[in-house]
Amino acid sequence: TDIRTYLPDGFLTKLKYNKPITITDLMNHQAGFDEVPFIWAGSAEQLKPLDEWLKRTEPVQQYEPGTVTSYSNWGTALAGYIVQCVSGQPYEEYVKEHIYEPLGMEHTSILPDASDNAWVQSKRSALKTYPADLNGKPLFYGDYYTNCYPAGACMSTIGDMQTFAMALMNEDSPLFEKPETYRELLTDTGSNYHGFWLNVFYQGTVIGHLGGTVGCTSALWIDIENQKCIAVMTNQHEETQFTDGLPELVFERYEGEFPDFSEIVQSAQAVYNGPLKMQRLFLTQSLTLDRAKTAHTRISRTNENGIDRLECGSSDLLVRNLSDVLPDWISIVIYVVSVLMAVILLVVGMIQAVRHRKCSNSVWCILSAGIQLIPVWVLMCVVMQLMFEQPPFLSIDVLRLLFLAIFAVLIANIVLGIYGARHFSQSGVSGLRKVLTYIMLVCSTYGILYWELFAFWKI
Repeated sequence: TDIRTYLPDGFLTKLKYNKPITITDLMNHQAGFDEVPFIWAGSAEQLKPLDEWLKRTEPVQQYEPGTVTSYSNWGTALAGYIVQCVSGQPYEEYVKEHIYEPLGMEHTSILPDASDNAWVQSKRSALKTYPADLNGKPLFYGDYYTNCYPAGACMSTIGDMQTFAMALMNEDSPLFEKPETYRELLTDTGSNYHGFWLNVFYQGTVIGHLGGTVGCTSALWIDIENQKCIAVMTNQHEETQFTDGLPELVFERYEGEFPDFSEIVQSAQAVYNGPLKMQRLFLTQSLTLDRAKTAHTRISRTNENGIDRLECGSSDLLVRNLSDVLPDWISIVIYVVSVLMAVILLVVGMIQAVRHRKCSNSVWCILSAGIQLIPVWVLMCVVMQLMFEQPPFLSIDVLRLLFLAIFAVLIANIVLGIYGARHFSQSGVSGLRKVLTYIMLVCSTYGILYWELFAFWKI
């Protein structure tokens, strides 16, 4: 059934394809949504109601539903909101009534501030977490909240997680009214089992999920065929030594063959629309697989619906031609050149201003060069936010204001360019400096337009 059947009228406004999105598509991360970065809140006051957050951050539909696997926290949060719409209960109450209480999971919460479980909330305030390398001061988890809580940041104990795992290995558990529901849950739909990922590193059917929010990590893997499971929880930030290493003591490593492959690939889980789409550059690589070598990861190549891709886990790798990625890198080179020119022209202009040289258009040159540093500053702020995840966090509203500043730079570039063209022949500034300033304006404007850095409303 089309998920719009369950949602308020007009809730989704950026759908691109006529093919309906189903709940199964959401569970399998095949709804086709563009990536939405995991944006943190630095205080409980910054949290928004789930429906409001979903509407404000709705991504563009990048792929036709059911064609590409692309991990989507936003899509999972949308599925949680649909549970609210259908059940008539807040998500946290539904989960508590139908999962936590039947299983006796007394020490688990799902709301960002843990206000749905007083015991968890009290323990959370005392929790100390550490960087993955164990260097540096402890992190304080109390500063970290996420709006898309159905997709992550559930807080629990290893005992409750063990209870949950045992319930998933038994069709007679309280989670399932009918045995056929349990069997349907464990039906293979590709690399995903209705929300549980097939672990591509181990033999057989080992399914589960990793958790990696700020300060803590977890892993839950279940070998359905052999009725074995492992649960791992750490208070270290993005620590994979335990979550990846310990399962090897329980499960047998996968051994198979790679497909013959030597292509450029790009992760499907990337931002392809809006001011953050420069991120896709860092998710592009040249990949070569040798069929003669033993593969310890399940990887298969498919070409369906006109999409050439590698299936290898939670997100497909899309095969790209050089002509697909070359414009990206050319545009980056052009934009970097414009920034370097801006720095040089600004320094030269300031030196001349200090020396009191009279030139009627020197202000035009200095202003044209100086404002090009605003986008650089904005991008640095965003990179610090997304890569290092350190408080204070930038809210969505602040991020939009930052990119609104780049929109202002774009308008200023156009105005200054028109002014420069109309006064190009006037004396006061050397011809070379005028030409370089104009080239800088053109290159900067091209970079801002190409990467949609001006589109603040797409954050």
